[in-house]
Amino acid sequence: MSIGDNIRRLRIKHELSQKELAQIAGVTDKAVSTWELGIKVPRMGAIERLSEHFGIKKSDIIEDQPITLPASTPAGLATQPLHGKRIPVYGSIVAGIPIEAIEDIEDWEEIPQDWPGEFFALRVRGRSMEPKYVEGDTVILRRADDVESGRTAAVLIGRESATLKRVIKSREGVTLVAYNPDVYEPHFFSNDDVLSLPLQIIGDVIELRRKV
Repeated sequence: MSIGDNIRRLRIKHELSQKELAQIAGVTDKAVSTWELGIKVPRMGAIERLSEHFGIKKSDIIEDQPITLPASTPAGLATQPLHGKRIPVYGSIVAGIPIEAIEDIEDWEEIPQDWPGEFFALRVRGRSMEPKYVEGDTVILRRADDVESGRTAAVLIGRESATLKRVIKSREGVTLVAYNPDVYEPHFFSNDDVLSLPLQIIGDVIELRRKV
């Protein structure tokens, strides 16, 4: 395993986000991302801070020695492939900015290499999709400009950030539905609204990942 793989395994073992690991190492979360992607390697000072914090040898990070995940590691983390495709986790997606140009990357997830299509992930905000999706969850989405009626999707409405909602289609238009109507009542958009706002679907939810 490379240094990046060892660092990622260490982070997963302790159920930390890249931001949390970065605080321990005294670097930015973007620096941790470049380590895990193999773009850069950490400086010795950061390695020393990690080894001291976790009570491990510096060689456990530097050398070709994978850090074993414990049996108690949550299943959702343990089963994530360590050599799949990496996709960014966005905190928000704003209308008018191409996804690939967004710099608000909070973390990275991995998906199987053989999944067809283009993917990204979103961090769930708010309580409108409870109890199925709760704040802090990560949803994996396949990029798409349309979904079947009844699917949960990431939707851009006018100039707002992307919202996660169920998309219900009819001849007259589209209704966005939340699982928690006390927070977000169903919103209907006519066909004219869809075009004039516009209302744009950008991703189809494929998988939910939750840290416990």
